[in-house]
Amino acid sequence: MRLTRGRLFIHLALKLVNLDENAEIEEFTDSEAAKRKQKQADAENLNMRGVFLHIMSDAIGSVFVIITASLALFFPNALGRVNDYLDPALSLTLVTLICFSAYALVRETAGIILRRTPAFLDIDDINTDIMKIRGVAAVRSTCAWTLVGNRHLATAEIEFCTPAAFDVAAPKIRKVFHKYGIHSLTIQPTFSSPLLEKNQE
Repeated sequence: MRLTRGRLFIHLALKLVNLDENAEIEEFTDSEAAKRKQKQADAENLNMRGVFLHIMSDAIGSVFVIITASLALFFPNALGRVNDYLDPALSLTLVTLICFSAYALVRETAGIILRRTPAFLDIDDINTDIMKIRGVAAVRSTCAWTLVGNRHLATAEIEFCTPAAFDVAAPKIRKVFHKYGIHSLTIQPTFSSPLLEKNQE
């Protein structure tokens, strides 16, 4: 089979650095994939959770109003001064319930604003999988964060042996991130070949 000039260059470069064109990325086992999907499912849409909490607070507040109004209407003298403190007590109870319910929502929202790494991701595991790819010399830095809901982004600064190694390894690196539930990736490549550094100078 005849090779085009560009393909021939890549083929020769692969032979020089001992790369395997057909190397595949190991997939998660069924149990690992199920656990990861469960963790991703836990990170549900924050907007819907906020709407749910808002509706629930309104509903509970309405129930408390009905209770206090009914007691004041039908038992004006039976409870004595209890009626004077019942409405404030129920209001404080409602505020306490809202605060406890909203705490997790506020914490997750703050994590998104501060670009915190999603809880279900382990950056060390991702870097380990990337280092298994032929042609990758080093992983300088990897950052991942949540944009909204279940949409996660990542950037990775990776050192490759040669530009040809980058061309071959980039799709496999993207496949690694896809495996971890990240589908938007920016790769910043650097090259360790001394010849490239001399040419750039």
